[in-house]
Amino acid sequence: MRLLTLRKSTERYGAEEHVLRVAVGAAREGWEVHAAFPKTPGTESMIRDCSANAVSFHPFSYFNPERRSFWSRNVLARGFTALHAGYRMSRLIWSVRPDVIQLTVGWGFETPQLVIVCALMQIPTMVVFQTAPAPISTRTLNAWAYVWARKRGQCWVAVSHHNRKSICDSLDWAPDAVRVIHNGTELESSLSLCSDQESDQIRREVRAELRIPPEAKLLLTVGRLEQEKGFLDLLAAVPTLVRNNREIRFVWVGDGGLKDLLTKRIRAEGLDNLVLLTGYRSDVLRLMKAADLLVVASRFEGGCSSVIREAMVLCLPIVATDAGGIPEVVEHQTHGFLYPVGDTGAMIESIEWSLGHGKEMKLMAIEAKKRISSFSANRMVEDYLAAFRTIAETPGLA
Repeated sequence: MRLLTLRKSTERYGAEEHVLRVAVGAAREGWEVHAAFPKTPGTESMIRDCSANAVSFHPFSYFNPERRSFWSRNVLARGFTALHAGYRMSRLIWSVRPDVIQLTVGWGFETPQLVIVCALMQIPTMVVFQTAPAPISTRTLNAWAYVWARKRGQCWVAVSHHNRKSICDSLDWAPDAVRVIHNGTELESSLSLCSDQESDQIRREVRAELRIPPEAKLLLTVGRLEQEKGFLDLLAAVPTLVRNNREIRFVWVGDGGLKDLLTKRIRAEGLDNLVLLTGYRSDVLRLMKAADLLVVASRFEGGCSSVIREAMVLCLPIVATDAGGIPEVVEHQTHGFLYPVGDTGAMIESIEWSLGHGKEMKLMAIEAKKRISSFSANRMVEDYLAAFRTIAETPGLA
């Protein structure tokens, strides 16, 4: 079986990890796998991982007028974009000649040119929606293109029941029109298997590197520094939290459009020694071993955040919003604490309770580790491969 998987992102985040896990899993099963995505500094690690796991990499990008305000308002430029994207996609398909294609997209029916080309060339295609925070208007050309392509035999997949509901509500479809395959995570690693002594050593080393006092409570947050990840909500809670808990320190890992604004506000409020912006880090799991609590303030998620799933594997206690598919994996007060999106008061209350009830939070973390075993990367890959075989062998399946 020959699989082509495509993602247009220029950075490596949760959705890209999902794409890579499926690609590598298929290659390990003996499939011929081709992965296409832009070649940028942000995807260099993905390219290396593809090479190390017998996955053929294809640089894939096309002119994007959204990056230039003048071009984005120009009808001719947008038409050129559609033609260029379609041309690049058709060339890629002719080069690879896949038995099945996986397109991983966000919400809003982005990249309609790609799904149209797959439909016109009659290639069995799975369209995976990584995000679908809420129903949207589907009276657009992009949405009509997706619906038309699906009627030509494409299969749609959501990564959570929450996603599926948003998609089906938007199109007035029955729930079974869209499949659900939850994102999975690796259940074993050198860090998840290390001894208590090794964990203590990592904890000391990381805190020394970050210049955090050994006795401080380290609250870790990981994600793109963008509005939807809730960093501004979290920053609003910091003054109250540090006033009531002088021993806590915040470590925020990630990069993005809010970096300058967050840096200015942190300095303006005199929080420089309490809130550390590390930028992108490749050793997030190591930071988790040194942390006391994972805090996720996301305003929306597609499935359950990959950071949350990784924390569950490492038995790191969790406080998170109830955004998207998070409650489908994390049960409130069983596997961690969930609070309503954007509710700063509830966030503060949840964090303070967690810091004051370490024993109870540790017991929840142990239950979370048991829970995450149902969402393993191996199980996810098996589900995808079975779905790929079905759509490849069943003409006209939708």
